[in-house]
Amino acid sequence: MNTLLSNLVSFFSSLFKPNGTARNSVTASIDGKRLDATGIASEDSSGVDAAGTTKPSLKMLEEQCRHALLCNPTGDLSKNLRMCVSLVFSDPEAFLAPLREWADRGRKFRMESEAMVARGEDRTGFAFDSLKRDVLAYLDGVLTDDRRRDAAWFMLEPFFEEPETPAEPKPEKAPDKPAKSVTVAPKKSVPDVPSKSILLREILKYASWEDPIGKQRLNEALSALEKYYPKAVLEGKQQVEKGKKLSAFKNQAYKAGCSGKPLESVLEKMKEENIIEQNHLSFVEKSYNKGKDARMRRFQANQIKKELIKAKNKNGAASIPPPKPAKKPAPETTTVNTPKNSGMDMIEKIGNGHANILSALKPSPSWTILIDETGRNFSSSGIVQDCGRMVALFVPNGESLPDLPQEWHAVDQSLNGEHGILNVIGRIQSAKCGVLGIPVTVLPKTTVADQWISCVEDILSLGFRLLPLDGDTKISIFVEQRGYFSGSNGSIMLTKTVDDVLHRLAYAFPERAKKLSVGKSHIIRKGDHPWNGYADAVAFMWGSPLMRKKDLLDTTGWIGPCLFERDSAKILIRCLDIFSKEQKLDATDWTKLFELSASESETSLASAFLHALGQETRNNTFLWRTFLDETVRHLDSKAIRMDLLNAQVRWLKQWEPVDTQLPPRIRLMWLTSKLASANHAGCTNLHESDAFRKEFDELCERLRREDCPLVAHAKLHLAVSYTNAFEFEKARDLLLPMRDWPVEGLGLRMEGRLLSSLGQHTAFLGDSAGALPLFDEAISLFRDLSEFSRLEIGQTSAYAATAAMDAKTPDANERLAAYIWGAPFSEERFVAEARRLAASSRPDEKYVHHILLRHLVELPEDHPARAAYLAEKDRWSEPAFGHPWELIEFYRSLLLPKGSMRNERLLSAFNLAMSEDGATLQVIAAVIAGAAIADAPADDREQYANLIACCAETLPALGETRIATLRSQLDPATRIDPLSLARTVLPFNFR
Repeated sequence: MNTLLSNLVSFFSSLFKPNGTARNSVTASIDGKRLDATGIASEDSSGVDAAGTTKPSLKMLEEQCRHALLCNPTGDLSKNLRMCVSLVFSDPEAFLAPLREWADRGRKFRMESEAMVARGEDRTGFAFDSLKRDVLAYLDGVLTDDRRRDAAWFMLEPFFEEPETPAEPKPEKAPDKPAKSVTVAPKKSVPDVPSKSILLREILKYASWEDPIGKQRLNEALSALEKYYPKAVLEGKQQVEKGKKLSAFKNQAYKAGCSGKPLESVLEKMKEENIIEQNHLSFVEKSYNKGKDARMRRFQANQIKKELIKAKNKNGAASIPPPKPAKKPAPETTTVNTPKNSGMDMIEKIGNGHANILSALKPSPSWTILIDETGRNFSSSGIVQDCGRMVALFVPNGESLPDLPQEWHAVDQSLNGEHGILNVIGRIQSAKCGVLGIPVTVLPKTTVADQWISCVEDILSLGFRLLPLDGDTKISIFVEQRGYFSGSNGSIMLTKTVDDVLHRLAYAFPERAKKLSVGKSHIIRKGDHPWNGYADAVAFMWGSPLMRKKDLLDTTGWIGPCLFERDSAKILIRCLDIFSKEQKLDATDWTKLFELSASESETSLASAFLHALGQETRNNTFLWRTFLDETVRHLDSKAIRMDLLNAQVRWLKQWEPVDTQLPPRIRLMWLTSKLASANHAGCTNLHESDAFRKEFDELCERLRREDCPLVAHAKLHLAVSYTNAFEFEKARDLLLPMRDWPVEGLGLRMEGRLLSSLGQHTAFLGDSAGALPLFDEAISLFRDLSEFSRLEIGQTSAYAATAAMDAKTPDANERLAAYIWGAPFSEERFVAEARRLAASSRPDEKYVHHILLRHLVELPEDHPARAAYLAEKDRWSEPAFGHPWELIEFYRSLLLPKGSMRNERLLSAFNLAMSEDGATLQVIAAVIAGAAIADAPADDREQYANLIACCAETLPALGETRIATLRSQLDPATRIDPLSLARTVLPFNFR
């Protein structure tokens, strides 16, 4: 049988109608040979004749035709396919007509996809999900395997097309941004219409940026304003002009700081342009201070340089001098070729905009690596007190750090000063050095000595994989001695360790290993290298228990991209090696990557791996189902970590193959995750989406008997969404029927959360005393858990203390004491806590701080605790961004007498509230503005009226009473005091 005949038999040889009855007997002659097409296989199954020839089924024939009619560019059959059909059927069109109708409907799906994308829909929206369900339902039972996937892809392809936009060049130095910069993130997955005030603020902010990202975000904000508020386009243009002026003033202030000129001249010009808002003045002042700092650094660098010249002339060179810049540029060499999917491509994209991420630095012909540790405990693999950490500083050839004094030790230094920690860290940030750090908890339990040298081995293993290469590279290594590892003995052990690292590197990255050349490795004493103190400073900051140094470390942005927590090193090394060999990551490592990415930044290696793995998984249904099975296993386990589960579910949805869908339980988790994200972002209208509520309610009803705790968890998040929209009755009505669900089905933890939530909504509706029994019962259930739930007990205790204060119950002080300091109430302790919290800026104490202040403002002015807090006003901690700091500042202002200091606190509170997203924060901002309106100028009254209108538009459930109360502040005759205003407008813990 020749090739054509073989193809005919392989693809089509059916003489049956769709109902399975025989049509007729046709004998076809092909190239002189005869094909008897009668007696072929049945409709739904293939068969084999006596000669062993395969007889395809009618279903296979129909599938081939459907697929060709739908997915071919011309929407028609190929030449061979038309020939085959015409040979088998005497009336081919009768067979093809219904298939053409089916393909036409499929092409309408494609057109619908294109129209939705043109409207701005994307894969994160419910419209895409609804269309995808329709597409897959249309294909079910008609196409199978790869043909089903191809057809689904054809219909939904517009959603997966990535626009090709040229990469804009990065500025050499990132421009200064406002005090609270906004990280550029992907488009929010929560469908929401932004308020006009938020858009105008964004336009002003991004107009003051000078980089391409700022321009892009500005255009997006202007487009949104024109789309949703066309009458406000003129206001938007005015904000653009104001933002440009603000940017110019920022640059002028920076130059003034650099040259030592006063700031007042710039501030006077701002007043002339009517730019007098406090946050804008602070923005410019911060730029001025940066200029002053830069001037001081230059001065210090010159002084240090002079001292170094004097020292060298007197004493000669140091015992181990740092590398000198090459006199001639290194010859060009070919870039290291890494295998496909090696992970190196993604590594090169990590850390854009951060100066100290090793993988983002430029290649260098030589590097100096300095390694130091912090902490005493290098003997356990568990999380222990004073856990050891290892830090490596990678200094490229050509970069010169000022030498530090001999025997410089971070623990002996102050924050400020010529050689203070601030200046030392600032030099590392300014120089193009790589920072890398790992904790000892990543290592298996061995001896003390082995733990320490294993840390050195791991940090070098990770560093050699991340080091940017462009040809042959020489490396010098200096490790500060520790105990057994000192002198010549330590250097021998270090050399052996480095050889082992290079040996293992050669298995995963042979070309990379060939390019690395490590010279003699040194074990040094503290003063043997003039740069050793820089590694010591990083290690000291990372391991320091002092809060001020932790705050300083946060400003560097090193945690995550540079300093890894948990067991990052082992996992990341393993992931890099697996990618290098084009192997598949198993589900266990996949889960660990989520644990790492949750504790690190979006620019971390773990996040990059998850993104690269997702791109591969989208085209590999089997791999996606492997990770889906792991997520289901986690959901079914008794040790659910909700944050981790949410991350897994969101990832599965983001990288879901086109021909698959999340199963019902996982899909409800995804909907709940979207709801939680909306609640966190302050979005109040997701629960109003018909598409969302329809599917959400259907899944809850379907899964209630199968997974009651999961459904309860989902409904509790929906209740929060109602609460943020001031729809307290709807939230209560949603939760009340759940009280009839059996505790055995809900479980103690979920029953406790339900009671706690019902207590909150009882208090929101004005019955604070009636909420207390619900809170007490919830706390009792949390205490009965086999794993003590301190966090949930603490949260519910805070609600109980707040409700008791509002109800003025006899045990209010005891509840307050139980929450704040966990012991019986005493006047002395109350006064001491008020004095202590006045100066506290700890993030973990901000809610305690808020509730204490909420109580203090209700006390008489001569109360000892109130007086103690007020006496510390010169030490009051600086306000931080994030709720409830705007309320802390608001209540602080009410402790002060009327005047400038009070007005400054109210302005600070207002700016904090307006800087955050969320409709509830806007209402809080309106209350704060209403409290200050008596002393505000006339133009502020107009701004206040606009803010009230915005609140009324965004939150219809706010109600006429609250809106009228806010508006009454505009009239001196109806104005009420700030506390009464807050009580009327902000229920329960919203204030």
